[in-house]
Amino acid sequence: MDRRGGRTGSTLGRARTGPLFELPAHRTLLRRQRGVIVHSEWAARTLRAEDPQLAVRVAPMALPLPDAVPEGAGRAWRAQRGLPQEALLLGCFGFQTPIKRTDRVIESLSRPELAEAHLVIAGEVAAEMRLEERAAEAGVAERVHSLGYLPWEEFAHAIVACDLCVNLRYPTAGETSASLLRILALGRPVLVSDYAQFTDLPEEVAVRVPLGEREVEELAARVGALGRDPERLAAMSVAARRWIAERHAPERAARAVVEACAGLVTLDPPGQEEAAGPPPPTSLTWSELPGSLDVTGAEGAWGAGEGRRLQVRLENRGLARWLAAGRGAGGLMLDVHWRAGEGGDPVARSWFEVPGDVPPGQSCELDVPVRRPVEGVSVLVVEPHARGVAGFNALGGPVWSREIPE
Repeated sequence: MDRRGGRTGSTLGRARTGPLFELPAHRTLLRRQRGVIVHSEWAARTLRAEDPQLAVRVAPMALPLPDAVPEGAGRAWRAQRGLPQEALLLGCFGFQTPIKRTDRVIESLSRPELAEAHLVIAGEVAAEMRLEERAAEAGVAERVHSLGYLPWEEFAHAIVACDLCVNLRYPTAGETSASLLRILALGRPVLVSDYAQFTDLPEEVAVRVPLGEREVEELAARVGALGRDPERLAAMSVAARRWIAERHAPERAARAVVEACAGLVTLDPPGQEEAAGPPPPTSLTWSELPGSLDVTGAEGAWGAGEGRRLQVRLENRGLARWLAAGRGAGGLMLDVHWRAGEGGDPVARSWFEVPGDVPPGQSCELDVPVRRPVEGVSVLVVEPHARGVAGFNALGGPVWSREIPE
């Protein structure tokens, strides 16, 4: 860990605790190999960007397509478990840990869009999750059904009984989720986090939910929209089985592995000497992004409909490099919006790209045009966001908010 991450790596390695998945230690191992085979295009892109000398190939995870489970089996399972036949039913399947964000799914049931929806949780639940307590706190306990471990046949029937399955994940080690593929193989569409390996999933089988402070609201909105569109849900179910049959067929996976090995066997390993040194943490991989945020130009009374230009100065006071917006996931965007009050929904929202990387200890400045809406708002908010990860409010970073007089 010292060689991989310098003083930060050494500290985390000795403590044996710290931010999960945020300082990988695989590079030394991989540079001793002729090549590496991964399951996702995202993993391949990530490894190639980290170390261009690695020979990386992609082979999909093999998953035999199971026999289709009759829809009647799903309805019968609902009746057996005392679940309403007509309610929108969500499902979370597999071992439930904090990184699977099941608590966010439970919280989403309290939103108006999901006032009648039910949630099935099938699988072991980590003790620290306290899902029953969270359901009670959210006022949705009667609509959350935690069933524990299920035998495989009932597990399959439970999946088919659901209208939609949820497979959120943050943080992640980049693994391909076998439970998610099994859900798709049984013909059920999924909601996933808009992050890392899940960005490989096509839109016709998976709906992505952005991370950040509005994750629960966005989750409820997307589920609610799908629940009102049964034709789209049916089309996604058909596409899910077709995608597994085509992309994850065992013969295709085997052929990809054989072809990769044939091409890699003649290569020499890059060697233990790392070409570029240990890459620093970035706003894509690091969950603590402290800094300062100064805004000028909003002082004094600001009339309805009046436009101004704000000068925004961001300073990076953490360990991670803040990526430019153009670098995709983890890239910095500046969110500028108005609210009716401190707890109100965003109004007149605008996004501005941070054009270049901001290394630790450095700053950047942006000039952004802002117009006050005609009526109904009083608070101006400026917040950086790491694209596809979260707003800085959830990452220990700076947020600027002011009551602006008219």
